[in-house]
Amino acid sequence: MQGGTPGPEQQLIKLAWSVGEARLAEARAVLAGPALMAGGAPDEEAALLRSRASTIAAGTTEVMKNLIAERVLGLPRE
Repeated sequence: MQGGTPGPEQQLIKLAWSVGEARLAEARAVLAGPALMAGGAPDEEAALLRSRASTIAAGTTEVMKNLIAERVLGLPRE
């Protein structure tokens, strides 16, 4: 592992992680069913709330998509 400033690849990793975490949390919520709404699934509830926060931390998903389009794919700015 080399030191230094993360490159544009870091944005791809962040986006993939955020989307994957959100999908997993949503699946856990579906499996928990009504227990989630009744307070009977605190782990699933926490995962669902945490996944929403991860799509905002270090830049929203939409901002990450724009950065990837511009910096990684070389597409023009919107």
